[in-house]
Amino acid sequence: MLTNKGNGKMKFLCIFAHPDDEAYGPAGTIARLIAEGATGYLLTLTQGGAGTLGICKELPVEKKKKMRARELACAAKTLGFKEHFLLDYPDGGLRQIPEEEGIATITEILETVRPEVIITFHYGGISGHPDHITTSHWSIKAAQRWKNPNDVYYYGMAPDTVAHFKNRRLIPIPEEEIHLRINVEAYVSKKVAAIHCHQSQLELWQQLQQTDLDYLDLIREEVFSLAHSGFSAPLLQQWIMEGRHHV
Repeated sequence: MLTNKGNGKMKFLCIFAHPDDEAYGPAGTIARLIAEGATGYLLTLTQGGAGTLGICKELPVEKKKKMRARELACAAKTLGFKEHFLLDYPDGGLRQIPEEEGIATITEILETVRPEVIITFHYGGISGHPDHITTSHWSIKAAQRWKNPNDVYYYGMAPDTVAHFKNRRLIPIPEEEIHLRINVEAYVSKKVAAIHCHQSQLELWQQLQQTDLDYLDLIREEVFSLAHSGFSAPLLQQWIMEGRHHV
């Protein structure tokens, strides 16, 4: 079990831009961490009002946001988060928000949750989405300034995985920056269930099937880069070592 220096369960906070980022992102790792004793929290910065997939093409912004908030609640429950925070920054407009405001917002959540581990997007944003990149930037800045020790992990995709998505522009974590590979084979079904909570976004699910390998095989491992460490030994690496029989 992940522990906070012997003082209880390790807490981790996932910080993403849109409803569904947590599901299409590191949902396998989230589910595994929680199943093995960690306490998870989720911060989503926008309500997805600019979504253009599926039914989102036809809905006004406010109805779209309410629908996506319900979908996020479903995914958060499915993955086992203790609590999720949904803000209402403009979808597609995070880079227009003053940097200090964004950093202060995340710092406030850090003070509330007090996590040892923070998980956010790789600095390339995976798809290069400006909201993803801004979220990553705000998160690392907030974590580095926060007075409590913490580790920040960038979630992304490995180059050899990205190579199978020939019809999508994806930005991998450079191989030399991958510090942690987590086997989530036992949690793929949980990840898929969380994805399917986001019914309005299943057009993306269909797009992701267009690979030269089975998509389910491609998501059996999730990779991370250690962006910041406030501990003598990074916590998730410790967890992998302690849980080696699961890997």
